[in-house]
Amino acid sequence: MARETFPLLMPIHGGDKDEYGKDVVPLPLSFDKVNEGRPPSSRSLLFQLPMELLREILQRVPADSLASLALVNRDCRQLARSRQFASRLDWEDKICLDKDFFDSVACSSIHHLKLFRIQIIEEFQIGLPERLLNRGFPLRSLHMDCAWWRIAKEEEKGSIFPLCTSILRLCAPTLGSLTWVGSAPHRDPKHPDAWNMKLPPFQNLRYLQLDSEIFQDTIVLEAMIPPEGQCRLRALAVDPESNQFSEFFKKRGKIPTLERLVWTSPSTKDYTFEFLHANDQLSTLSFLHEFSSEVLNKQILPSLSHSFTNLVSLSLTWKEPRIEKEALEYIATLTGLEQIHLSAGNQFGWRHDWLIDHQVMRNVFTRLPKLRKFAFSRDSYDNLLADSSVEQYYVEPWMDEAVAMTEDPLYELLDEDDENEESDGDSWDYLTLRRAEYIFEDRLRQSWEQVHRFKMLTEANKYLKELPNHHLEWMYFGQIPMGVVYIDGERKACLLSRQRDSCFTLLKRMFSWETFQTD
Repeated sequence: MARETFPLLMPIHGGDKDEYGKDVVPLPLSFDKVNEGRPPSSRSLLFQLPMELLREILQRVPADSLASLALVNRDCRQLARSRQFASRLDWEDKICLDKDFFDSVACSSIHHLKLFRIQIIEEFQIGLPERLLNRGFPLRSLHMDCAWWRIAKEEEKGSIFPLCTSILRLCAPTLGSLTWVGSAPHRDPKHPDAWNMKLPPFQNLRYLQLDSEIFQDTIVLEAMIPPEGQCRLRALAVDPESNQFSEFFKKRGKIPTLERLVWTSPSTKDYTFEFLHANDQLSTLSFLHEFSSEVLNKQILPSLSHSFTNLVSLSLTWKEPRIEKEALEYIATLTGLEQIHLSAGNQFGWRHDWLIDHQVMRNVFTRLPKLRKFAFSRDSYDNLLADSSVEQYYVEPWMDEAVAMTEDPLYELLDEDDENEESDGDSWDYLTLRRAEYIFEDRLRQSWEQVHRFKMLTEANKYLKELPNHHLEWMYFGQIPMGVVYIDGERKACLLSRQRDSCFTLLKRMFSWETFQTD
């Protein structure tokens, strides 16, 4: 009992605001699948629409209206069920899951499975009943984040690999997307001879993300990335030069079908980037961690500028709180870019030490004629205060413009207290001053946010003015996402959110692994 309940008491820690563009509604099952292939009996015009369009309409029906929809007739009841029983299962659980759970999932008809922070306490493998052997486990996408029970004693610890390999073996023929990550290092099974650890080639796999820390050898890679002619991989998120994977990727070299590469780990001085240089056909390249100027300016950007002519999406982060002119000159030669994300300096916490120069960026972007979207994250600005710094821009609201437009509440409170016959001398004076201080700070923060939004919109409009022939449609900097609208035939920047937002999830989706679609 303690094993099951203790994890529920563990705290969950929050982070920076990350709300804008975050929610993605799973697609419901199509009506024909829920209705087991039978045509609708209703003659309503609704059911004469194409199934794809019907599914899109159903997505927009409010959840609290599904019960009313189900009461109309049998077909509408089945239509409502298709929303309730989507083909996607996202499962997060702090309680250890047993074999029965995974057997039930394998026997279901889901096509997309996400196992997030799942824990087990025993080694086992799953299979299918005889009646389902021909069907298999028809997954199209799989996200596995599994670990051994984290508070188990050392002698109790086993391996997650028997379970994970059995899941993969069942869905290998249909799997198009695999994400296999985790925080626990590799551990051999207690009884390796008891389990079938072999994997067949994954010839339909298009999207692959692997965390090298949970692997000890390349057996999984060899199945996931079969030889040329059998490999259809289009997108890869991995650290190609990790200790576990480096030899495999050096030998593998170019993967002709590969279009997108997400480099998932920081570089070291020993990295050669041979695998990157060999795949100059890439259209999307993203580095999830910051690299030094020396690495970017000497090993990565010269190669991109020289031979990566298909590149349309790029995401780079500098360790130093600046982006040097040499790097920007290389970026300006990537004339096929349609979207770019740049960041520099401290990447965590309240300190933002990259003082961005938007005029320099605009000069670079004038040479990128196809650019439609760009993002600067962890950028900061000068609030022109003598006793402040760039690092404190977002936490120090004492900007002159903000102070000037903030009303002092003291006189309002004094008027209120004059009307209060019970107020008394010293306590009245102290409490009034304290209330005035709190109210003023709150108003000052609101004024600062207003001034900051205005400054960012001003910069955004300069981009639109100085890049008149660019089809810009989305910008992000100063922690504010902005779009483009036409007013009296003139392009103007507009706020897409009234509040500052890290847009962490959205930027991942746009520039990294979350971009990959698996429908």
